[in-house]
Amino acid sequence: MKILVDTGGVLNALDSDSPEHQAFYDVLTRARVAWITPITVAEVHYLLTSRRNYRTADAFLQDVASGFYELVNPTANDYEAARDLIAKYSGRIERKKAKAGSIDLARAINAVAAAKVDTNRILTTDADYRIIRPLSRHPAFTILPADQARQG
Repeated sequence: MKILVDTGGVLNALDSDSPEHQAFYDVLTRARVAWITPITVAEVHYLLTSRRNYRTADAFLQDVASGFYELVNPTANDYEAARDLIAKYSGRIERKKAKAGSIDLARAINAVAAAKVDTNRILTTDADYRIIRPLSRHPAFTILPADQARQG
């Protein structure tokens, strides 16, 4: 299986104390290809180090550097497409304790990256992908591991 990984998906796969760790870890380690954007790399590293998980942050960067993840580097046109998505979904995304908002840049770039690599499978904890429509031939995103558990 070829997947794109989102910040929450990677964090759950790396955090053995997470109740959902094993499901996320299994999807990630069984994937033939795990694509990641530099924005997701930055978010994961920031969140790990802000929680003082320095060894995990270092191991994650080692995985990125060694090619465990395949980088999808956004172009200027990709940022324009992401900007368009953010505008399109403005006011359509529910937020806890806040007014309805839009998707953020990381989610928008992931949607663009998914189209670039022709996948709709995303390792994530983020339900925003249920609202976002793929920019590719796929009718919807498949959220892993949640959708995998429902199917089988």
